Amino acid sequence: SRLRVCVPLHASAMCKEGWQHPLSLEEVRQAADNEEAWAAKALDQLRRLERCAHNPAKLHLSYCAWLHRIASQQGRQRYADPATGLGVFTATALKTMACCGFHCRHCPHGQGPGGQLSPEEKLVLLDW
Repeated sequence: SRLRVCVPLHASAMCKEGWQHPLSLEEVRQAADNEEAWAAKALDQLRRLERCAHNPAKLHLSYCAWLHRIASQQGRQRYADPATGLGVFTATALKTMACCGFHCRHCPHGQGPGGQLSPEEKLVLLDW
């Protein structure tokens, strides 16, 4: 896959206020089990995605877009990629940094995965 995960150039960037651990699918499920309304609504959306996506690659992209949206709504800086467990910065977090040139998944600087983004990639990957 052409998608890359952006990591900070300096470990100290992770210590800044607001750079919590990445939002994970498991965390959303636990919040729904604890009857948190935002998580229950998010899981409903996830179930609809799972019914509609028959291609595993498209389902992975859908999971990532979904987690990106939820993390952004919750004010989180990162989410955990469901396939790898690696932290992925949201576009909101990346907007606070200069472009690193690593073609981050949600790059707001126009340098998304593989370089310049196509219109289709912008719709899916820059879901913010």
